[in-house]
Amino acid sequence: MKCPHCSEPVSLFSKEMNKAGKLKTCPKCGKSMQVSLNPKLLAILSIPAIVVIALLLLNGGLLAYAAVGVVAVAWLVPCMRLTAPNAKAPG
Repeated sequence: MKCPHCSEPVSLFSKEMNKAGKLKTCPKCGKSMQVSLNPKLLAILSIPAIVVIALLLLNGGLLAYAAVGVVAVAWLVPCMRLTAPNAKAPG
């Protein structure tokens, strides 16, 4: 993900991104930003994610539930975007 102000990359696993609270601060420029979801991409990726989750749950077992968690994360992370506070999410 990139900062909406300075366009520098910000890691999802950085200290700043894992702080509690809605507003985050860019480690490079120090300006506020927030995480939002891209609704169009979320809708597009929902169909294959739901199909994969349904197939995993039909097979049952403890491993299937762990796999559902992995699929859910793989589904949501690409939909996340950094936006300036009070800015509309893309889409």
